[in-house]
Amino acid sequence: MKKANEIELNDFHKARNKRLTKKISEQPSMSQEEFIEQTRRLARQSSQNLVKSGS
Repeated sequence: MKKANEIELNDFHKARNKRLTKKISEQPSMSQEEFIEQTRRLARQSSQNLVKSGS
């Protein structure tokens, strides 16, 4: 049997996920150009983080 705290946390996380899903679904879709630029920016950030953590 689950503890009361676990049940409360599960309900909290389910509600939070529902709010985030609703918030994201209400946002307008990115254009193809915006998507490409965001992907490039994330790739640059990722490679910079790898260089920093590798040294």
